[in-house]
Amino acid sequence: MATPLRRQVVVVALVVAVIGAALFVGFGGGSSDRPEAAGVTASPSPSSSPSVPAVPAVPAEVTPDQFCSAFLTFVDANSEFTSRLDAASGEDLVDVARSMFTLPTPIGMSPGARVSLDQLVAGTLPQVADTVPEVTIDAAPDPAYDAEPDQAAFDAYLQASCPA
Repeated sequence: MATPLRRQVVVVALVVAVIGAALFVGFGGGSSDRPEAAGVTASPSPSSSPSVPAVPAVPAEVTPDQFCSAFLTFVDANSEFTSRLDAASGEDLVDVARSMFTLPTPIGMSPGARVSLDQLVAGTLPQVADTVPEVTIDAAPDPAYDAEPDQAAFDAYLQASCPA
């Protein structure tokens, strides 16, 4: 059970993340500027902070509750990196982003909403590369999701599956 304060923090974090992704995509950052296109690749460092739990093994089917748990893990990792701006939290964020990209599309999520989710997650990775260059960015969305982004559908799915 989430406390009212945690719910407010999650809602604020989600709103900031969605607005940030929209601005990132709106300024052309979300088109073909994926981290691997910028030549930022390598293997992850073995050290990472235990403060942010990894997303569990990838299930064959993802329920809205499972998606919400994985998304909140992403929000927590992003918040942790934003507050610390260090290699350990950057590596944690990349690990969680990789897990989000490999997560099957949740039950009930449209292809356009999935693309918007992937853009949101991918939009956090350039900050890691810019702030902590020693962190390897090897996470990228699955190119199989080639639908047009649908931010409204993603927002609606997020509100339905992760109510504040």
